[in-house]
Amino acid sequence: MKEHQIFIASYVKDFPFLEPCLRSLKKNQGPEFLPPMVNVDECDFFEARKLIARTFPEAQLSIEISRYRQGNLRA
Repeated sequence: MKEHQIFIASYVKDFPFLEPCLRSLKKNQGPEFLPPMVNVDECDFFEARKLIARTFPEAQLSIEISRYRQGNLRA
């Protein structure tokens, strides 16, 4: 039974690090894990969607709607 899921809060300036992170998870993630969930601010959604589509298409993408662009401070 899949009971674990990795949650990643990211933003556009961290995307160069997010891509190898997702590639590593895709290669090494065990069968007991659900695909990771990546959370980004709504202004970073389209770039995140493109990155996830080419690195780990099974990953889930969620957005956080905020009035302030907080970048890594929201994590």
